[in-house]
Amino acid sequence: MRGWRRTRPAANAAVALAALLLGCQTGVPSSANPTVLAPTAGAPRTPAVASIEAMVAALTAIEPARNAENLASLDRAAALIGDAFTTAGLQPRAQVFEVNGRRYRNVTALIGRGDRPRMVVGAHYDVAGDQPGADDNASGVAVLVHVAGRLAGRTLPVDIELVAFTLEEPPFFSSADMGSARHAAALAAADVEVVAMLSLEMLGFYSDAPDSQRYPEPRLAERFGTRGDFLAVVGRVQDGALLRQLEAAMAAAGPLPIHVLAAPPGMQGVDYSDHRSYWQAGFVAVMVTDTAFLRNPNYHRAADTAATLDFTRLRQAADAVHDGIVALAGGA
Repeated sequence: MRGWRRTRPAANAAVALAALLLGCQTGVPSSANPTVLAPTAGAPRTPAVASIEAMVAALTAIEPARNAENLASLDRAAALIGDAFTTAGLQPRAQVFEVNGRRYRNVTALIGRGDRPRMVVGAHYDVAGDQPGADDNASGVAVLVHVAGRLAGRTLPVDIELVAFTLEEPPFFSSADMGSARHAAALAAADVEVVAMLSLEMLGFYSDAPDSQRYPEPRLAERFGTRGDFLAVVGRVQDGALLRQLEAAMAAAGPLPIHVLAAPPGMQGVDYSDHRSYWQAGFVAVMVTDTAFLRNPNYHRAADTAATLDFTRLRQAADAVHDGIVALAGGA
């Protein structure tokens, strides 16, 4: 199997076998007639709506917390994301589905014609429990919005579907009621050709301090160091070619180091986000992450605030994601 490697030397395969605990945890809409999202009344129509800091601030300011119990808060978050897609020049749509008698929604936006092979790029906007969720996962949503602004109006060889998912966190994680599971199932039912799916999951926490990065296997620290200064891309062994293509494109985007992990999907941590839903639907998918609880001490806590994020490197991560998408899509 392939394992962790920097954009330069490859990691020892035996060491890579232990590098399993990564990630964060915890279109074709499912309805026949998807709902077009109208802009929220009075929403600002400035570039700041789509900026990374503004989106993180707006999402983390929502009270009560945007978890599965607070449907109004989730709807406010969905409206903010829809407004940001509109500002980017896209037409957002709501994929509405019912769980336990309540109506939840993914927010999607399509770049392209809609009749070609498709790449899906997604990030969940709900949180676990009563916490602001700046890194988990306002950071991922902010990158999704940043990508929307850069890709809107571009002509690429494949369609790009951007999706903000709901219900990634417990109690729905790993169930068929995850927003990503509903979306992936709809794509499969419609026989859409998905060339790849990228799950954006916690991208904003970085540290240059020694021992700020933890590993489940001590030899990994010897290989990669103990500083939490990199972005990780996680996928399955059979998706190694895609991982290498992403690694090259994302590393060329800027100074942020890129590490990759290819591992069996059943290994602990490898499937800890929305990409798992696409694996289960038969699609190729990877996760992009700052490694969550292996680095961020505020994971699933009230301390996960915007003040703890490194926005300079979060912007670098956003640019790397953009360049990775363009490379996978076959764009110049």
